[in-house]
Amino acid sequence: MKLTTTKKNIVVAISNAERFTGKQITLPTLQSILLETKGNTCTIKATNLEIGIEASFSCKTDREGIFAVSPKLLFGILQHIQEESVTLELKQGIIFIETETSHTKLNTTPSDDFPLIPKIKTTTSFFVSRTGFVSAMEQILPAVSLSDFKPEIGGVYLAASGKNATFAATDTFRLAEKKIFLEKEVNGKFSCIIPLKMAQEIVRTLGTTEEVASVEVGVGDNQLMISWNASRMVSRVIDGNFPEYKAIIPNNFGITFSIPRDAILRRVRMANVLTGKLNDVVLKTGKNEISVLSVNPELGTTSSSFSTPVKGKEATATLNARYFSDGIASCGGDNIFIGMNDENSPLLLKNPEDDSFLYIVMPIRNTPAY
Repeated sequence: MKLTTTKKNIVVAISNAERFTGKQITLPTLQSILLETKGNTCTIKATNLEIGIEASFSCKTDREGIFAVSPKLLFGILQHIQEESVTLELKQGIIFIETETSHTKLNTTPSDDFPLIPKIKTTTSFFVSRTGFVSAMEQILPAVSLSDFKPEIGGVYLAASGKNATFAATDTFRLAEKKIFLEKEVNGKFSCIIPLKMAQEIVRTLGTTEEVASVEVGVGDNQLMISWNASRMVSRVIDGNFPEYKAIIPNNFGITFSIPRDAILRRVRMANVLTGKLNDVVLKTGKNEISVLSVNPELGTTSSSFSTPVKGKEATATLNARYFSDGIASCGGDNIFIGMNDENSPLLLKNPEDDSFLYIVMPIRNTPAY
């Protein structure tokens, strides 16, 4: 078997596929990627048994063929090739990588026991803009729980009906929700919890697939499939029910203000330098002024203020600096709206010009009197 393609096509496919490979020493074949040629298409496959990918690209080939190889080695060789065109030829279990100026041989690995990536029969699916899908995931991901204690919050909740899709994530200390509009109505109701690893790969893989306008998202048999052109990603979905979170989103606020997003983000990050064990910063509202401060008896103190119209009474809330700054960064836009009630109530953050995204952060109890 011989295939010829552009360096860009194969390098991008290998780079994406490598992240789906497994690290299990007991199943060494999972550390390889599978390359299969049919007609004028080459498909690269990889899986760690939890998530998998099939990425296809165009090529010229003399006949059908299949082989498994280390993605690290193959990528390592290809990324240093200068020519735009590259040829791979399989001879007696060895891959010959040929260009006008270089000649390389790589040993293959047994492909017979390479696991099949399941063909998912989707029961519900919808199409979504690739850029909208990736952007929504990026905004939601910081709030996903990293703990295994509650598996149902260890991923991104995705629900769709009609022409609307909702993404949500929480680690119980904060909550992020994003809504996007779909061009076509969903047939029925769609919901699942996408594991964190799969959600991260959706962002990484689709974020660089600029030639793709839209992707299909489907579920069936407790599995998720994301497909575009002749490529697809598959994953199991998390078994369980995502928390009913709507009730914790506050509708009314005793204190509200808007402030340039970069200004408050800089102040929170500066205060974070001197946080203590709880990583806590204090947000104080006054008459037409807000302040962000932190106190660490061992290191020092810092405080910075900003003049802005504040509606409501004076208040103080202690917040986890990272959770607070993650929310500010995720909101996007030039300005950020913050609504709060008292030191024990959740804060709501959003871009005042974009109602599609909101971020809730819970305060740390027992606010110290600074």
